[in-house]
Amino acid sequence: MAQNYPDCYVNSRGYNFKDGSYFANIQKEGSPDTNFFVYTDWLGNISYDAYESYVTSGHNTANRMMMEYRDLLESAIPQKDVDYTIDIFYGDILNDYYGKEFHNLNAYNAVYMPQEEIILDKQYDYSDIGYKYGYVCLYVCDEDVSASRAAEILLDVKSRLDNQNLGFYCIDFVLELPRKTDGSPNDDKT
Repeated sequence: MAQNYPDCYVNSRGYNFKDGSYFANIQKEGSPDTNFFVYTDWLGNISYDAYESYVTSGHNTANRMMMEYRDLLESAIPQKDVDYTIDIFYGDILNDYYGKEFHNLNAYNAVYMPQEEIILDKQYDYSDIGYKYGYVCLYVCDEDVSASRAAEILLDVKSRLDNQNLGFYCIDFVLELPRKTDGSPNDDKT
């Protein structure tokens, strides 16, 4: 630790009984993205250091961006404020770290945030990057599954996000009938 990560500290540690290794969660004070694991054998020899795969690769930064964007989306459209039932709702910032195969949005000609723009500990303005790289997935349940109701809901979503200056590049939207009482999808086509 002192040699390789002098500005970091051990946040937690433990033992993995499945493979017999010991691990430590390493963090850096004031850095939201410097968080990784180091694994050792029972003699203290390092068997795996996840610093490169978590920190310098952009993994932690890309994951933080996704979580921050999702939180902003959820706060912009709370279930209690809408007249439809939100079944599934999340978002992500499309980026080269996860790759185009992760979201499989070829039909949208989606643009992905380049790897060089994923910067360790950078605070991002989601009102800006949301319009370029934002992806939203929204499944709504409603008694009215007409095209006009879908348009009404989509316009409401767009208006609420615009009011928060929170954009998106593409949206997956599904409007379906409310679930059955057992929680299964309602396949009624009427």
